Amino acid sequence: MVKRISFIWLVCTGLLLFFFASCDVKNPLPTANDNTNGGTQTENPTSVLSSSDEMETIKSTSQLYEVLEKETPSSSSLLGSLFSSRAATTSFAASDMAFQESASGSIAPTAANKVGVSEEASSYSGTNVQVETIDEADFVKTDGEYIYSLQNGILTIAKAYPPEKAEIVSETEFTSYPNKMYVKDDLLYIFTQEYAMSYVLNTYNFLPSPSYKQVTAVLVYDISDKEKPTLQNNYSLDGYYFESRMSGDYIYLITQDYLQFDYLSMPSVKEGSRTLQSADISYFTSAGVSDALHNVLVLDAKSGDIENFKSFMLGYSSTLYMSEDALYIAYQKSTDYDTILDSNKEFFETTVISLLPTNVQKEITETLSDSSLKEGEKWDTISRLFEQAYNALSEPEKETLIQNIQEAYEEYEATIEEERSRTVIHKISIDGAELTYEERAEVKGTLLNQFSLDENNGFLRVATTINNWRSDEKSSNNVYVLDPEMKQVGSIEKIAPGERIYSTRFMGDKLYMVTFKQVDPLFVIDLSNPEEPKILGALKIPGFSDYLQAYDENLLIGIGKETYETSYGAVRTKGVKVSLFDVSDFSNPREVDSVVIGDEGSQSIASYEHKAVLLSKEKGILVLPVYETKGSYNEDERGYYKEDAFNGAYVFSISSDGLEERGTISHEDTSTTEWSWYPSSAILRSLYMDDILYTVSQSKIQLNDLESLEKLNELKLKERKEEVYYPEYIDVELPVKSIQIDSIDGLE
Repeated sequence: MVKRISFIWLVCTGLLLFFFASCDVKNPLPTANDNTNGGTQTENPTSVLSSSDEMETIKSTSQLYEVLEKETPSSSSLLGSLFSSRAATTSFAASDMAFQESASGSIAPTAANKVGVSEEASSYSGTNVQVETIDEADFVKTDGEYIYSLQNGILTIAKAYPPEKAEIVSETEFTSYPNKMYVKDDLLYIFTQEYAMSYVLNTYNFLPSPSYKQVTAVLVYDISDKEKPTLQNNYSLDGYYFESRMSGDYIYLITQDYLQFDYLSMPSVKEGSRTLQSADISYFTSAGVSDALHNVLVLDAKSGDIENFKSFMLGYSSTLYMSEDALYIAYQKSTDYDTILDSNKEFFETTVISLLPTNVQKEITETLSDSSLKEGEKWDTISRLFEQAYNALSEPEKETLIQNIQEAYEEYEATIEEERSRTVIHKISIDGAELTYEERAEVKGTLLNQFSLDENNGFLRVATTINNWRSDEKSSNNVYVLDPEMKQVGSIEKIAPGERIYSTRFMGDKLYMVTFKQVDPLFVIDLSNPEEPKILGALKIPGFSDYLQAYDENLLIGIGKETYETSYGAVRTKGVKVSLFDVSDFSNPREVDSVVIGDEGSQSIASYEHKAVLLSKEKGILVLPVYETKGSYNEDERGYYKEDAFNGAYVFSISSDGLEERGTISHEDTSTTEWSWYPSSAILRSLYMDDILYTVSQSKIQLNDLESLEKLNELKLKERKEEVYYPEYIDVELPVKSIQIDSIDGLE
């Protein structure tokens, strides 16, 4: 009996401690007024931080140390644990580090023909982007005559048009792993990850040890001679590549740099060991400091010159949206440690105590109000009183108590979720190379991706989901409208309770939003009046769309999955579903046509990577990479199983009348494929030049006639001999002849 009581007590205590440690915010929810639009509208304005009143500037490393120690509680930040060992390390010689050049140089062209007069196609496709006038970096680009492929650690320049002259012109191999690029006239910009190294001296140690810091390299190539790309500039800045955009003649690169105490320095842009520009750090006292810097580098895309460089201390960002006039950097707001402790205490005092016997409630309340006791002593006493009360209960009473606490916690969790789940959005205005921080706002819920944000006529529209991880029934979705000063002027809340957002697409003054649980509701939301957004109509059909893209002002394409309901009532996914929606009647959207590709297990990267989609109304085509499973398996002569599947691209004819399969293209030699998540033959991108369709995988560039899909040519891409799994270390040996340390805090 004693063992059983002890076991139950341990379970009960652990359950309570889990409850206490899981709660966050104690602020009550704002009251929402009912709305007939399927959600609710709130009048509470979004919180806004004035950039002029509360923005502070850090101008030196010593000031950065001071701010971090003063503003960052040791219990609530990663930096806090580092501050306890500040005396343990001193870094030196960092300024003498030479940044290693990433490119190994061009390889001689494999083709016999030399590059001649320009033969650019009269029309060609670019990267599929969110905002039509703003380019996004990718690993495949074209200028209408050449295709630039950045795969397998190799930059391949291929003359692609006309098709009869297609050839590999040059191959440039890298020591690290480049991932994305831009092409502007005769300049090509490549972003790659590296690790810079400095030395730190631990407390009472006599030999320095290496410390590595991630940096982003910007390699600027002169490609006027396609056979011999020449490295013009090799910039490096702290942090890993977060996002970038190219608008007009400027490239905007953002890196995130997580501060390391043993490598604390002011943000800078370097070329080799030479510092080209340094930046002060802007931060906000009311928001508390963060250990994440956002470094924004502006380059003149036509010359490769640095035009501006700024740094902001923000949160751990996950989303970037850029309009023609502003950068919006967004992240989920974190809850500080003190707030969690306050919330734990509130739940215990207001809920748990009330569920205990009256005499125990009185004793615990008196203990809590006893000012002579320290917090640890209070909890020791309370824990003992609770244990005694629990052991005095009968088995049914114990089960009832635990059940009541569980139910109360779930209700409490649901109540605070709306305040705990928040997204912070920072606005930085753009005027050419000029960057000006404007405002900061918070909205309820979290973003799905960059398509959750859109600016129209100066108003920022935001779509969010409040996820309740304990109960899907308590999840909901919201739409907010912020004015140019980032003040909330309109909203709809609690859309589609129990579901979450799967995809969104803003088109002018309309928002098309897909939520899902068992069926796919496509909502049409009118945003023409920023102060009074409203739901105009909804369409419920099986399946869901992970990605939405406009065909024109009346037609919308959805890419996602078909679903079916099992005999047990569960919902499972089937093949890839491509839908065409007619949204000309906003109150009555309808599915004009749909195609389902493959069975369960079929996938398309287009559902989560919009750059993989090729859509042209002019050509009347839609091209999607697809991995299609056909539900059967065949054993080959070696005893291995192969999946009966297709790996390639589906080509559709598309018009206002519907979708029609034109054919498929594959880079594989057989109709079956060995199981692999990312085979080198998987088609990743597609583009066209005039009437030629180009598909790109890691293994080849294939040319097909756009109408008949007849194969015209192919160009084999070189594969890297040695796979690089991690960014290259910049391991520069520094002879240590003498070390001079003026002082180390904490040592006497």
